[in-house]
Amino acid sequence: MMLDLFGGKKGGPPVASVLDGSPTVSELKSHSQKYFQSWLRRREWLLRKVHRLEYTGSDRTTLKCTLSYDVDLLRFRGILGDVQSVRGRNCPRMLLPLDVMDERPYMTNMIESCWGRQACLATRRETARFVTFLFFGFLESRYEYRPINIFSNLNDSRVEEIYNSFLGGPAGDFNNSVFTALGLVDKISVEKREEVALKEMVALKEVVAWLRESTLVLLSVPVDKISRARIRLSYSTSRGEGRKKDARNWFDKFGITTSLTLLIPAVNRNDDDDLGTHMRLIVPTGMRVDHIRYESNGKNISVDHDKSISVRWNGEVVSIDVSPLPSRPDFDVLIYMGPKQKVFTIPAFVACLVSYIIGQFVLRWIVLAEKVAQFPGQAVAPMAALVPAFVASYVIVAREHDMLSFALGFRRSMLGVGAVSSIIFSVFLALGVSDGVAGTGMRLGVLTYVALQLGLLLFFLFDIFRVGLWRRKVSNLNRWIVLSVLIGVIVWGAICVHNAMMIML
Repeated sequence: MMLDLFGGKKGGPPVASVLDGSPTVSELKSHSQKYFQSWLRRREWLLRKVHRLEYTGSDRTTLKCTLSYDVDLLRFRGILGDVQSVRGRNCPRMLLPLDVMDERPYMTNMIESCWGRQACLATRRETARFVTFLFFGFLESRYEYRPINIFSNLNDSRVEEIYNSFLGGPAGDFNNSVFTALGLVDKISVEKREEVALKEMVALKEVVAWLRESTLVLLSVPVDKISRARIRLSYSTSRGEGRKKDARNWFDKFGITTSLTLLIPAVNRNDDDDLGTHMRLIVPTGMRVDHIRYESNGKNISVDHDKSISVRWNGEVVSIDVSPLPSRPDFDVLIYMGPKQKVFTIPAFVACLVSYIIGQFVLRWIVLAEKVAQFPGQAVAPMAALVPAFVASYVIVAREHDMLSFALGFRRSMLGVGAVSSIIFSVFLALGVSDGVAGTGMRLGVLTYVALQLGLLLFFLFDIFRVGLWRRKVSNLNRWIVLSVLIGVIVWGAICVHNAMMIML
């Protein structure tokens, strides 16, 4: 709403006096309208804005956000006319408004530009001064065709009061008396609670509240002959989580289904409606994108046939480009990410396969031989423990991104159970062959071990199959997953029953 009042953009020009002080009435008369016009025509000098997201090196809850701006400084200075700069401590400087953030503050990590260390974020006082110019520029435009002179009842003391309000004073300081004193609303009409006066008062309060609560990305940069510049600003923020807390999210959390979900709310909403949205997400090392889903008002939607929306990904990078279309309803993007199969799932599958083959081999020998001593138990025992345990140790303790560790948490637990059971089985096997008799206890132990390894083998096989379906965008995905689970359970049960009947007869 406030963006509409301001022409749909955030920005403005430099200051024209001492950077960290309140402007004077003469300065407001000379420069406010030029500031506001540069704001309204921001699309002319801010050519492109790209939002890049990537996870930090060791934290799965924090995203590093990098905003990249392409700025035409010639056009920017041309719109401002003779209001270009203010002489700072040693050299002329100007305030360059790049963006407006949400109400939450941001912690800046880095600023890159052609000016090097000479470019920095504006201070609170510089920002308050800038906002004061912007506010009066807005008032000039709003009352341009009304018999109201906003400067007629204005003095330096009142300007300073307004400036201090934007600097961070209590909201109550900027009260009805200020608007009535400026002649923006009639005091008597407000006291009589006339509808027109009350609506005007509410509109002005909304403007002031938006200006005070918004977080401007305002840079202080040198004034020189540079015609075009690329500026990068990075900060840290917490990643968005999926809103729904259902059974599926519980499975996702433990890595049973799709491992992790990143929510990008209202991806098409941009404070620069004319610029559209350009966003890049860098997936952590060892992860890849499994699936992308779109929601509007909590319901799944399709954007496949909307040529103004382009969402592409290659497993490691997600690119979202949304052309400017203010009338389009906001929609959320949910990015489902999982570990690369070669990182964990395939090695885990191989480890469980080796363990299962060894267990089935021992089981077969117990059935065929009258004496356990007739098969090479002393050789099989160390192999049963060392081969799976070696593979498991490689994928369990590997160095990796914290997000990948979290995604593999449940799978690692399953593989860890398999590795520990292999070690226990090798000890059990070595002790069992000492008397040369395959007793009931040893038969049950081998049967249990084979059933466990078979279950783990089918679990990792299902994981490979499920991810393959996700990435191929198979229709009726849930039906295929349920069917594969049923087949896996039937296969597991049939093999276990067959082994039990074989070894107990």
